[in-house]
Amino acid sequence: MEKNPLFKGLTRPPMIFGVPMTPFVIAMGCIILIAFYSQNIFLVGFSIPVFFIMKAMTKRDDFIFRLMFLKMRFFSNPASKNYHKVKTYSTNSYRQMPPNSNFPKISVFGLNAEPNFEKLIPFSSLINDSVVITKDYLLMTTWEIGGISFEAEDDDELDIKNDLLNMLFKSFANEPVSFYFHNCRYSIEDKLTSKFNNAFLEEIDRKYYESFKQGTLRKNSLYL
Repeated sequence: MEKNPLFKGLTRPPMIFGVPMTPFVIAMGCIILIAFYSQNIFLVGFSIPVFFIMKAMTKRDDFIFRLMFLKMRFFSNPASKNYHKVKTYSTNSYRQMPPNSNFPKISVFGLNAEPNFEKLIPFSSLINDSVVITKDYLLMTTWEIGGISFEAEDDDELDIKNDLLNMLFKSFANEPVSFYFHNCRYSIEDKLTSKFNNAFLEEIDRKYYESFKQGTLRKNSLYL
């Protein structure tokens, strides 16, 4: 199965010295408060290893602390997990029914206890395979722009394509249309399929591709 990169909202959290700002401030604030109330100023020294641990975690994933917070926020109901034999989530929120209601009890646990993603999903309905409508009644669609091989194009050709692109955007100046661009850079693994009759050349080709470590090659994808 082909693996596709997951772009987490196409955003990056603000950072302080390579650590996300919010968890950094919370961690340092907790250490300072503990040192203040315990009257032990040496506890402040723990902020140094904590900082480097958080920085090492952030190098693995810029969103690791946000994912940890979401994991705690969407804690699954143990009864639901035992019933479905797997963690379950809902896209909608349900209100709790009063105990004196006449509705029959059809489940061992209430649907209101299920964690839901309603607040995190800004979309309301799917119009077709490529167009969605948001909760603010705005239509949204996304295209991946292939671009051109600008390294091989001359300056005149690039200027012409640039002018055409500017004219396209100007034609929507009086229309209720907004454009958002996202430039995503991520790791890929790519190689040419080669076959040599010469064993020496085949060995050089193999060692050449082995010299690339996993994640060394990077690719930029532009989305509109």
